Amino acid sequence: MSVLPICITGEPVLHRVADPVESFDSTLRDLVADMIETMHAAPGVGLAAPQVGVGLQLFVWSYRGGGAFDRRYKDILGLDDGAARGYNSAMSGVVVNPTLELVWDNDGVGAILPTQPDMTNESEGCLSVPGVQYPLRRALGAILRGYDADGNVVRVAARGWLARIFQHEYDHLRGTLYVDRLDTPYRESSRAHVAERGWGIPGCTWTPGGASLAHPSQGPCMYAEVSGPRSPANGSSCARPPSLRVSGPSRPRAGTPGRANAICLCRADGKAEPQYGR
Repeated sequence: MSVLPICITGEPVLHRVADPVESFDSTLRDLVADMIETMHAAPGVGLAAPQVGVGLQLFVWSYRGGGAFDRRYKDILGLDDGAARGYNSAMSGVVVNPTLELVWDNDGVGAILPTQPDMTNESEGCLSVPGVQYPLRRALGAILRGYDADGNVVRVAARGWLARIFQHEYDHLRGTLYVDRLDTPYRESSRAHVAERGWGIPGCTWTPGGASLAHPSQGPCMYAEVSGPRSPANGSSCARPPSLRVSGPSRPRAGTPGRANAICLCRADGKAEPQYGR
């Protein structure tokens, strides 16, 4: 297994619809193993193939629960006995060629949410836009359908933060980053964050554990230890990647389908101060 470079916004594969997986073979299983390794090394709670430069429809996830949103709404969402109720039964896994059905429940538990996204409990981040988090409203529930790496049918009903993870990763397969969904003024703030660091162009990556940042100019790909509107204590933070050094642009990995770059959802495992190797 290998840790793959994570692409920063501007890499074309992050901004286009991924292709369906056609072959369930050893190459696919090797890719999944590398993605899981990269996700844990980052660390993150999810990773989509386009984030590792592979324009295919698959993502992996691993969430231990206990993030701020889930703690705040666990009784209303029934998270303590979710598995018995038929949801949140698979807190880690892989899905290939997925579909995602959203469950908003605006007349039920959705009515308890504030009118605007809550900065404390709904802040989201992304390893493709490191260093910031912004509040974003997501559906409270989702039903994920697809296949595992061996072609077996997968179906997972999710509520709470796990549903958010599915929505975030599924967006990656549609060429959408979470910052694309932000409202004013957060969208403008995220764009300024990207522009100030010289991102938004092909070739910017960072590698978990390797402490390397690549920029096509070979000059410093400016990174400041900046948090978003807040530094959330909900385990969903993208507060700080590791120490970074400049290296050349990433290259596709041999034996991996498609091209190579990576992205991941910020962790949401309930740690008060998420460590950001991501």
